[in-house]
Amino acid sequence: MQKSRIHAFDYIRATCIMLVVIYHVLLSINDSGVPVPAAIMEVNRALSTVRMPVFFFVSGILFHLVFEQGKSDFWRNLVVGLAIPYLAWSFVQGVGKMMMPGSTANPVTGSDLLAILWAPIDHFWFIYALIVARLVGRLDDRKGYVILAVFVASLAFYYLTRVDLMPKGLWSSLTRGLTYFIGGLWFARHYNIDLLKAPSLRAATIRFAVAAIAFICVRYIDLAFLMPRLPLLAGVAQTIVEPALGIYAAITLSLSLPAPTSLGGRCAALVAQGSLVIYLMNPMVAAVSRSAMIKAGMDHWLLLFIAVLAITTMVPVTIYLVANRLRLLPYLALGPNRRIPRAAPASA
Repeated sequence: MQKSRIHAFDYIRATCIMLVVIYHVLLSINDSGVPVPAAIMEVNRALSTVRMPVFFFVSGILFHLVFEQGKSDFWRNLVVGLAIPYLAWSFVQGVGKMMMPGSTANPVTGSDLLAILWAPIDHFWFIYALIVARLVGRLDDRKGYVILAVFVASLAFYYLTRVDLMPKGLWSSLTRGLTYFIGGLWFARHYNIDLLKAPSLRAATIRFAVAAIAFICVRYIDLAFLMPRLPLLAGVAQTIVEPALGIYAAITLSLSLPAPTSLGGRCAALVAQGSLVIYLMNPMVAAVSRSAMIKAGMDHWLLLFIAVLAITTMVPVTIYLVANRLRLLPYLALGPNRRIPRAAPASA
């Protein structure tokens, strides 16, 4: 796998995980009694059709490039990198909520903890969906028929839940992740990723801008006209058109970006590499920091947002860096130890 592709997907994963953190931080601030402007919350919700689809699609591509080319131990990464963190941190957060039942809008009971093998709690559906998606991705399917059938079935199920023809819940979350993960995997198996690469950074920027504008237009039409009048067509926009535009925009731009030669590029790689730790810890860190700052008298949503976002990002990244340097990540159920990304040498 070319290193330029790793850098490209690092940019995407870092962006997606930060969008997820921003989503949770804004939601938690608004729910805590500090009102966030309605327009900001609308934009935050509007990005729901691209945040996770783009992340899962890129995860499917990386699964093909890394695991299917024999460059990494599949089972070790599945167990140490996903299954153990899922179980351990679900238990930690669940117990924490049980000890402070009045501090959360989504309380957890003992029976919820006993059921995490088949019913994820809170945001841990994402890790659970990645585990399922990777297991499905291991199917020996050289011609791609089985994977394509899984993609079509999961997309159909996800569509039915989006248009309220089937109940939302775990299966809705699983099929959302599975649809785009398998989509990325199938694309990587049958097409060259460089097909999406623009001939220059300028051309990539133009393509990104066009796709972004198209997404904004489609999303506006979806929210303003389709959902109230044509919900079945709105479901098509939300499950196919909007995610496809987001995926194309993200990949075509990131593939044309230069390899990171600066501190900023290295930070993006660190956020991408530590994305699991950030995702696992961000609700807990955000809740504690938000509560402490509100008690200290900070009551403006923007100041609160900037402070909580900085803490929610820096604390998990710092823990990741220190634990990784000490080779302690597996013992803390934070995934396997990794090499810390360094800035790539500038090209001559």
